Amino acid sequence: MTNDSARMRKVLTFTRRSNRMTACQKRDYQHLASRWIIPYQNTVFDYAAVFCSPAAPSAPAGAFPAPQGETDAVAPACAPAPLVVEIGFGMGSATAAIAARNPHLSYLGIEVYRAGIGRLLRKIEAERLHNLRIIEHDALDVLRTMIAPQTLAGLHIFFPDPWPKTRHHKRRLLYRPRTDLLARALAPGGYLYAVTDWAEYARRAQEELARTPSLTWAPQGARPWRPATEFERKAQTQGRAIHELFFIKA
Repeated sequence: MTNDSARMRKVLTFTRRSNRMTACQKRDYQHLASRWIIPYQNTVFDYAAVFCSPAAPSAPAGAFPAPQGETDAVAPACAPAPLVVEIGFGMGSATAAIAARNPHLSYLGIEVYRAGIGRLLRKIEAERLHNLRIIEHDALDVLRTMIAPQTLAGLHIFFPDPWPKTRHHKRRLLYRPRTDLLARALAPGGYLYAVTDWAEYARRAQEELARTPSLTWAPQGARPWRPATEFERKAQTQGRAIHELFFIKA
């Protein structure tokens, strides 16, 4: 491990928010966590055992992102769907919408904000989103220990903390060598999709990702399958532009 990597491991990339929940969120968390939350562990987890279904639905025509290199002709009795991870899903509305629209994919949301977790648990249960699970832990720890290299079909990072003060830039998630860890988790052909309303962060993040080995920028603007988040709607109301970063792993 390099000195830079060791230092990165000691720095949090997120602000510790209050874990205060509404009565409804608290009830949902207490009743549903054991069903939909995967406990953090210090070893690689078998996501196939969690998500695998003998009757997984086929990808709808024109769906994006489509599984890389897969066809309907090969259909094992229990083949896990490609796995997409979202880091920091907030209140989870966009996360649930994406999972609902893409039942042919497995989604794992990583969050430490318990009110948002409680709200997403309610959506998962109400909408029976069997292709969506949650891990309540620091996402970088999860990527280091629970996700095997070259596993993920995609990584979603929507509106990460911009850490605007110069002295805090080292806390940014999209900052090397953290981006090396993100790239390591992606399978060849997998994508990293980041969105921010902070122009300076978007510029610096693009530079950091472009310098990350094996990642290639694919500038096409907003993906039509990504629903707006609550934070995004608030930013647009306040007149802030939305910046989209999309990279593919070679």
